[in-house]
Amino acid sequence: GLESVERLDPYVRARGWTEFVNRVAPFLEAHPNASVLGDDRESLAHLIYGLRPYHYLRWAPPGSRIPDHYALTVPLREDPGKPLIYVTTRRTAAPVVERFRSATQLDEFVIQAAPGTTRHFEVWHLEGFRSYVDIPQGNQE
Repeated sequence: GLESVERLDPYVRARGWTEFVNRVAPFLEAHPNASVLGDDRESLAHLIYGLRPYHYLRWAPPGSRIPDHYALTVPLREDPGKPLIYVTTRRTAAPVVERFRSATQLDEFVIQAAPGTTRHFEVWHLEGFRSYVDIPQGNQE
């Protein structure tokens, strides 16, 4: 047999995304008024395609490089006035979640796309976006 099958698998990059969408779907069903917030193009694109959320946003601090279409067209710029379901591939979500008045981690999981290929995700419920700018310690609400 072949030792490195994923090297020969043209679909390895596409594997695991259905499972990912299925893991996130219950959180959007539980929070029907929430918008989806993502911080990378690939996972946000799969959520949009698989779940068809009414509203979605991209984490895109002003002044940072615009890495993709979503950062250009649907950046989070101000508090949307409703909850967000934040899905991230970051190893730590702290730099994002600390920018909100309320942050509750809903899930953390790893998808095995192929032998040796895993994707790590965290899902958060966020409310009350403050700002991308650092908030002085004495001014936190």
